[in-house]
Amino acid sequence: MTDKKINKVLVVAQGLCGGGAEKFLKNLVEINHKNAIKTAVCSPENTTHLAPFFETYGVKFYQTYLVENGNAMTYNFFGKTIKLPFVENLFAVYELLSILKAFFLFRPHLIVISNTLPASLFGVFLCFVPTILFVHSLPNYYLTPNKRHFVRLITSKLFRNKFVTVSAYSNKMIEKFWCIPLRKQQTVPNGVKIQAENSFEKRENIILTVGDFIGYKNPETWFEVAKIFVRKYPTYKFVWVGKDHLNNQFQERIRAENLSHQLIIAGHSSEIATCYLKSKIYFHPSFLESQGISILEAMSFGLPCVASCVGGIPESVIAEETGFLAEPKDINNFVNYLEKLHLDNELYKKMSASSFQRIKDCFSFAKNEQNIMAMYQWAFKSNK
Repeated sequence: MTDKKINKVLVVAQGLCGGGAEKFLKNLVEINHKNAIKTAVCSPENTTHLAPFFETYGVKFYQTYLVENGNAMTYNFFGKTIKLPFVENLFAVYELLSILKAFFLFRPHLIVISNTLPASLFGVFLCFVPTILFVHSLPNYYLTPNKRHFVRLITSKLFRNKFVTVSAYSNKMIEKFWCIPLRKQQTVPNGVKIQAENSFEKRENIILTVGDFIGYKNPETWFEVAKIFVRKYPTYKFVWVGKDHLNNQFQERIRAENLSHQLIIAGHSSEIATCYLKSKIYFHPSFLESQGISILEAMSFGLPCVASCVGGIPESVIAEETGFLAEPKDINNFVNYLEKLHLDNELYKKMSASSFQRIKDCFSFAKNEQNIMAMYQWAFKSNK
C-alpha cells in the first residue's frame, strides 16, 4: 500500500444474511487480511453463521446494542442499559451511539459502512475518522429535509467522508436523490473469484436464477417465461435458489399448472457453486438492481445471462456479447432469447466464453482488491 498506512478498518455492516452485502464483507475481510489490515465488524444482526469465517481471518465482532422499542431506544453501553426517547431529528445521534463501543475499543484508522438500507447509518460519519459509506441498494427516493441538511454537513470540508457504490448508475441515483456530487463518489464494482473453465458437456438443461424470491426480483415474469418455455422444451427446468419471502404463493400456482418438476423454487442453498456448475443459462428478470452480484457469479462459471436492462445490470452484461437484455415485463423477448441460446450451440459457446472473459477482465477478485485499496487511499483525501 502506498501513501497513508492503514492498519485497522471497522466495518459497520447491514444485510449479513447470505446476499450481496455479506459477499462484499467476506471479500473485504479477505482483502484486508492479505494486506495486513486488521478488521472488526459491528452489526445488530445475528452473525453466528459467520463465526468460523471471522475466526479464520481474526475478525473481532461487536454487537450493536441499540434497539427501537415503540417510542423509546434501549441502548447498552459498556454493560449499562440506557433508555432514550425516540426523536426523529436525532437519528444521527442514535446511529453514532450504536457503534461507539466498537469505535472506542477497536480504534480504527478507517470506517467502512456497508449499507443495505439507503439513507441509514449517516450518524457514523460523526466519528471524525475517514469514513466510506458503501451503498449496496439503489437509492431511489429523496432524503427527508433533516437528512438532506445532515448530508451537506458530513460532505463538507470539515470531514473526509466519501460515498461508494457498485455501478455508475447507482452513482447517478445518489447524485439525483441525495444531491451528492459525483466528485465525492466512487464506483467500486463487486468482484468474484475466477472459476476453473468448465466443459460445455457438463451442463444440464437448467435455467438458473439466484437471489431472494421477492417482489422486486420479478417472480411474476420468471413464472410466465418459465411456463411458456418448458411447455415448448420439456427437458428444461427453471430453478430459483434463494429465500422465499412470498410464503409459497407461487408454489401453489406452479402446482395448479402441473409444473412442479420443471419450475422449482429451491429456497436457500449452501451449495450455490454446484447450482452454477450444473446450469446452462442464467436468467435474471429483476425490476431493480444496483449491479447484481449473482449475475457476476454466474458469468464466472461461464453462463450466458438473460437479464433485465435496469439499474447497473447493463454495466455487467453486454447485450449480444455476454448475453441478452430485455425490459423486465417483456416476456416474449425473454423467451426468444432463451430459445436462441438453446437452439444455437455456437452462439451459446461464444457467449459463454465471453461471459467468463468479461469477469477475468473487469470483475475478478484481483481487480476488486485493487479497487478496494485505491478506495482506502481516496478516503484520506480532503473533501473539496
